[in-house]
Amino acid sequence: MDEREIRSLSDRSGVEVGEVRALFHQESARLRMGAKIGSYLAVLTTANVRGMLRRAARHKRLPRHLHCWEDDGGTVRPR
Repeated sequence: MDEREIRSLSDRSGVEVGEVRALFHQESARLRMGAKIGSYLAVLTTANVRGMLRRAARHKRLPRHLHCWEDDGGTVRPR
């Protein structure tokens, strides 16, 4: 199921599949750490990544910067 969601997010956002896959797996791992019920992780991960991609597009960030985005409204973490 993850691969189908990743490809869908990539198609809709225009961001390369590899970039979306990396972002998806990073967000999934972050959510999995505190999850008490795992059955909703795929849906929540997809929604979070979709939001990250939308914020990145709105702020005209290049895809290579997407891994810096957090799920707190679009602030960028310092590198």
